[in-house]
Amino acid sequence: MGFRTGMKVLVKKLGEAIIVKLTGDGALVSLVSAGGLTVKQSLADLEPLDDDIDLVPPSPPAQTAIDWDDFQQLRALEALRFGLVPESHLKLLTVGYDDLLQWIESCMPHHSRSSRIHEVCGPFGTGKSHTMALIRQIALEQGYLVAKIEIDGKSNNFSAPQRLLYNIWLSLQGKDLSAETPLLDLYIKAIQNGFDSIPKPLRDFAPFPQNFQYIKKLKNSQLLDSCASLIEEALAGSENVTATQVKADLAVETRTRSAQIYFKPMTVKGRHDKTVMFVLSLAGHAWLAKAAGYKGLVVTVDEFEAHRMLTAADRTKVVELLGTMGQYVSKNTVIPQAPLAIFIGAVSQDGHSGDVWVDQLVEQSNGKQYFLTAWSERQKQQLAKSIYELYRTTYQLAAAYDEELMEKTEALLNSRDQTDLVRAFIKYYMAVLDNEYGPGRTRTSGN
Repeated sequence: MGFRTGMKVLVKKLGEAIIVKLTGDGALVSLVSAGGLTVKQSLADLEPLDDDIDLVPPSPPAQTAIDWDDFQQLRALEALRFGLVPESHLKLLTVGYDDLLQWIESCMPHHSRSSRIHEVCGPFGTGKSHTMALIRQIALEQGYLVAKIEIDGKSNNFSAPQRLLYNIWLSLQGKDLSAETPLLDLYIKAIQNGFDSIPKPLRDFAPFPQNFQYIKKLKNSQLLDSCASLIEEALAGSENVTATQVKADLAVETRTRSAQIYFKPMTVKGRHDKTVMFVLSLAGHAWLAKAAGYKGLVVTVDEFEAHRMLTAADRTKVVELLGTMGQYVSKNTVIPQAPLAIFIGAVSQDGHSGDVWVDQLVEQSNGKQYFLTAWSERQKQQLAKSIYELYRTTYQLAAAYDEELMEKTEALLNSRDQTDLVRAFIKYYMAVLDNEYGPGRTRTSGN
């Protein structure tokens, strides 16, 4: 029975799938049990299934169960084909991992009253996004909460602090932290840890104290579940909620009068007040993270150089927010210092090692700078060997690492004038590997 597009097949070790496209020596298949993830497979690893076979048998046979390690390796290779380093294999695929780990650990907010800003900088294509992902992974492993944002020069930028903050909170994660309502979960965990009121450093900063008491009241009254999503949006500072509307909605959900509801969204109206709320929310939730049992909060801000594309008016607003942040980290505001570290990734500007705006923040906070340089041939060789080892073990190849394939990759890069771009190097090297071996196809002596 021949293979065809749309055919249902059984993939060795990975379970049932549907053929998306035949590739001559293999096929692109969509894994049914993995939410439609598309991976390349050898035809030798595919077994046709009759169209009338029930794809959900009462008790799945052992051979259809997905091996998690194999699945992770396949996902990693798919990410590499797009020039992206998969978070599941960051340690394996990070050149100079030990040195970078030491720097990252030295930047973590080990002290509760030490808010700092650090910078990861260098020319385009030297691995800043990769480094940011590694920072988050290490912070998570060490017990911090992490959040991230990528500046795009449109909806996410420092000229709109309320929207930026909301999108930062959408990415918040930590061990055993609720994915749906992470900010609310911090309050709940703090209460469960024995806090009867907001941590002392936040007692004079509205609306933290009253929100803490109101959430505690709802929890004790077993009314929290029906209000959880609404409260989360308000805590995150969503632009779609107002204090009046939140009170009205909470009154309906809890069957109480609006006058009895002492809860306020983390939003303000004035332009300057929004920059202050941005800093207060980050610092305040870093303290709540501590009360909830985490070590603090780590935030990564990537692609900062996109701010240079904004209009002059918006750049002025960016400078205003940076100024407020600078006053905070230099301890010139009443907002309490917190276990908070912000890492900003930026391209070198105007002859500086980093971005001149960010450099100033780093200096004001006594932070640190990590400068990334264009990759040397030795570093590319190290990465190529690591990628090949993952490729070899995933597809069970017998061939040893071949340095000629690295040379072919370099030729491709040189022909496209992208010799210093890490992402391009990874993408082209994967293309060379696929062309030479084919996913899952052992190379023969005649190749």
